[in-house]
Amino acid sequence: GATGPRGPTGPGLTSVVGQSTVDATRILVDAGYRVRLYETASRSVAAGFVISQSPAAGAPFAIGGTITLAVSTGPPLVVPVPSVLGLSAQKAAALLGASGFEVQIHIEAEPPPGAPERAASVWKQLPAGGEPLAVDQAVTIWLNP
Repeated sequence: GATGPRGPTGPGLTSVVGQSTVDATRILVDAGYRVRLYETASRSVAAGFVISQSPAAGAPFAIGGTITLAVSTGPPLVVPVPSVLGLSAQKAAALLGASGFEVQIHIEAEPPPGAPERAASVWKQLPAGGEPLAVDQAVTIWLNP
């Protein structure tokens, strides 16, 4: 079902993707719609410009309904990757997640000479601790079984 108010529909939504937030909001409000904005990082769309809209352009939508616009904050922040060597998978994932990184875990025995005290702990990570990485990217960790 429709999520907008019942009533007359416009001629189909205009695309405001690629417009500045100010222009996009003005265009939609002038056409009788309400606008909700949310910000997200983008490598391809400059800060302050619309990445996407929902409902999409061309969709019939009731006048007075709310259109959601994703607005770019620019490229994601780049920060040094924390070193998680020797940590448990849970602690490593929590530390990396708190820094804004995705985590990929491979369970694989450390090559000889592995140390028994490192069982169930991280023995390798890519990128290495201290390397710069965009916060929305993945860090891969290798965990001893």
